[in-house]
Amino acid sequence: YTTLLIHFNCFESDVARFEGFVDYLYSIIKHTNKSADRILRSYACECLHELESWYPGLLFPMLGEDWVVPGIFEEAAPHSTQGLSVGADSLGRLS
Repeated sequence: YTTLLIHFNCFESDVARFEGFVDYLYSIIKHTNKSADRILRSYACECLHELESWYPGLLFPMLGEDWVVPGIFEEAAPHSTQGLSVGADSLGRLS
C-alpha cells in the first residue's frame, strides 16, 4: 500500500487518504507494545521510513515539542548546540 501511495503521488492527489494512512501507521507504532505484535510494528516503522525518504520532513510534526531546530541564520556556538539536543522523554514517543 505504501508503494502505491508513493507511485500514484497520493501526497498531492489524494491528501486525505495519504494523511489517514500516515496517521494509521503512527497509531500502530504508538499503541502497539505487546511482543506478539512486534512484526506489525516493525512493518509500520518500515512504511513510515519509506514515506519519509520520499517526502522529507513528513514526520517532523510527530516528533513533539521537545525537538528544537535552531534558526537558519544562527551560528553554531557552543551555547546554541543545546537547541540540537533531544529531550530524553521524547525518545520514547515514537517507540
